[in-house]
Amino acid sequence: MEGLLEKKGKRLGLWVKRWYVVSGNDLTYHNEDNKDIQCGTIALKGCVCSEGENLLSENGLLFPFSIEHKERTRTLYC
Repeated sequence: MEGLLEKKGKRLGLWVKRWYVVSGNDLTYHNEDNKDIQCGTIALKGCVCSEGENLLSENGLLFPFSIEHKERTRTLYC
């Protein structure tokens, strides 16, 4: 499964689009413009996913979900 998701940047708070791919127990994310450039990996084994409250942004209505892992929680929007 793969597709385009958005996230709010941790440092500057800017919205960033990334191409995400689920492969086995990993969620990899790639540059939106060049899917061959992998930016990172999120290990899904042992994590908990939860649905958040919808958000109205300049890009329209976004549907958030969080991936909670022992080191960190990431919130992504589709």
